[in-house]
Amino acid sequence: MAHYGLVSDQTMNRWLIEEESFAIAFKKALKEQDLMFTRELLAAPAGLWQKWAWLKERLHPTLYSLQHRVQIDANHKIEVNAGTCRHLSESWSKFQENHVHEVDAEVIDKD
Repeated sequence: MAHYGLVSDQTMNRWLIEEESFAIAFKKALKEQDLMFTRELLAAPAGLWQKWAWLKERLHPTLYSLQHRVQIDANHKIEVNAGTCRHLSESWSKFQENHVHEVDAEVIDKD
């Protein structure tokens, strides 16, 4: 936000921390801006409300943008093609071969 007023982010953050009256006025201005955008969005003719929704979403992403969440459940099945199956099978065989020899070597060393 600071770049609109040609003030660096560092300066803006310092003012918000050090100047309580500035911080209060700034937060009030942001709320008024959001309210104005909401009014404009609601009053916009059909098909022309998107610009206001876009502005609200960009200025307040935590409030208005879609929050995409991904949850992985280990109980779901995954379908893979034949080439992937063959690759997994070959990789698993190589893994087993390498580790079986290591286990055999450990057993021999213990005897």
